[in-house]
Amino acid sequence: MLRAARLVAGACGPPRGARLLHVTDLHNRPAAFRLVSALCRTMALRLVVTTGDLSGLGGPVEWAMLGALARWDAPVVFAPGNHDSELTRRRMRRLGAEVLSEPRLVTVAGVRVWGYPDPNRTVLFGAGYRPERAREAAEEVLPPGGDPYLIAVHNDRMVAAIPPGVRLMLCGHLHVPEVRLAGDAVIVRPGAAGGTNPWAPSTRSGSRWARGKKGRRDVGVDSGGERGIGVIVAVILPVVVAGTMAGAWLRSRSRNRDIDAP
Repeated sequence: MLRAARLVAGACGPPRGARLLHVTDLHNRPAAFRLVSALCRTMALRLVVTTGDLSGLGGPVEWAMLGALARWDAPVVFAPGNHDSELTRRRMRRLGAEVLSEPRLVTVAGVRVWGYPDPNRTVLFGAGYRPERAREAAEEVLPPGGDPYLIAVHNDRMVAAIPPGVRLMLCGHLHVPEVRLAGDAVIVRPGAAGGTNPWAPSTRSGSRWARGKKGRRDVGVDSGGERGIGVIVAVILPVVVAGTMAGAWLRSRSRNRDIDAP
């Protein structure tokens, strides 16, 4: 894992301002958790942002697994997904994470992050999955205005409109990697780093910079006024092969599928 983390760090190159690590949909996969730990030790990270589905059902066994695996040497912001239960949230709080258990704007390690939990709950403790809940929540829960920040939600459908001034939204849920532009904002969905369904194959890891028509973009989300928070971040994609950034990007654009409930 440490060798893989060094390959990812080398692919990212030297930091351009603050560096964030975005991870999502680990789904209890120990190798994915260990890779995150290795990246935290190898890269100069300001913050880890996880957009949910650390668990499968969010039960007591997984609660114990999180205590052993989710010990990352960096500040963590956690936006719960539809596979994360209240037990998952409580465990992450005890591990020191800032948990977005309700819509709110937080500042962690000098980075402003807004988000809220997926309205669908794990089948162990909630009702059955209903895709419409994400859009219904988006109509009721609106991102705030004001100074720049980044958005972290599990499902991008939980945000109806990205406010002006917000340049980066991190999400997960669909196990298909995608980076796209929405106005001035970059939306990053890295794909799954765990799970066993057809959209979570053996894990690859890589890193990429989001590119728009005018090249690389920076996002201003640093409360201390540092403008060089790099757009991406190292993203963990669905076993560990570094150097597949361009291929993953082309594949995600050519065969993006609208799969709603992984």
